[in-house]
Amino acid sequence: MSCETCRHQDCDGSKGFSRFVMQGEHIPFCPISVANPEIIIMIGAYNHYKNGYLPGPGGIYDQTAKFMRAVDVIGNVIHQHDEAERKKQDKPRG
Repeated sequence: MSCETCRHQDCDGSKGFSRFVMQGEHIPFCPISVANPEIIIMIGAYNHYKNGYLPGPGGIYDQTAKFMRAVDVIGNVIHQHDEAERKKQDKPRG
């Protein structure tokens, strides 16, 4: 997730698109644009987690509760986004 590879092209909402949905609510701007540095770090850590790397030694039960909660939240948001994109693609064109 970075601005360089983003395909939405309406980060500040100035073009009137509402392509970002969080918990069922459309938001008119990129959520990354308001993320604090800790959130950006957690997103990066999530990407490592998905590739099989954990920030601390041991297994998932040895990780901090904060990290595991962040993984759950980020994973759910990504899942919701992917589902919305899939539904858009499955929608009959006409």
